[in-house]
Amino acid sequence: MVIATGAIWRKDGVGHVHTLPIEIDPDAQVLSPGDVMDGQLPAGKRVLIWDDDHYYMAGVLAELLAGQGYDVLYATPASEASTWTRLTMEQHFIQKRPLEQGVAVKNFTVLDRVGKREATLACTFTGRQERIEADAVVLVTARLPKEDLLVDLQARSEEWADAGLEQVSAIGDALAPATNAHAIYAGRRYAEELDGDPLPEGAVPFRREIKELIEES
Repeated sequence: MVIATGAIWRKDGVGHVHTLPIEIDPDAQVLSPGDVMDGQLPAGKRVLIWDDDHYYMAGVLAELLAGQGYDVLYATPASEASTWTRLTMEQHFIQKRPLEQGVAVKNFTVLDRVGKREATLACTFTGRQERIEADAVVLVTARLPKEDLLVDLQARSEEWADAGLEQVSAIGDALAPATNAHAIYAGRRYAEELDGDPLPEGAVPFRREIKELIEES
């Protein structure tokens, strides 16, 4: 049995920059990309989008919210918006469209804290902080796998034989959230290796070059 489900966007600030949750006021409106896609929009007009994902999502959300009349500030620790999309030759178009809608892009900037109707930003080089007004903050950071089904099945492994199951594997976003390309690759690879011989315990599915240093004679 193979499990490949979606992922959940984090709302605690953890991503590339922050490996631990940041300080967030319980009365602050913090949204994830999933919230926005589900129709939950910022309550006020001043919106901060914090991009620590660097793919297309933050740029698209900035364009979307600006088009709906929000005053959007886009902050990122990178040198440009959606910087990873340089690898897909989309960065120029993704940054251009929000700029044309009046979005302000603030580069080399880290989100340190989210308060009620405000946020604290810091320069990635100097650490110098500034406080800005923000009615809502959209966090585009890391994602968590939807692994509830996997965990439940693993806990009931003694029932597998009765259900005709030999093993349960997680692939794609159920294992580690990533791009669509990664999910497609994971599915294809699983299908190609499905009927292969199982690997011996401790083995890896690739060849290793074992090198040894010897003394010169």
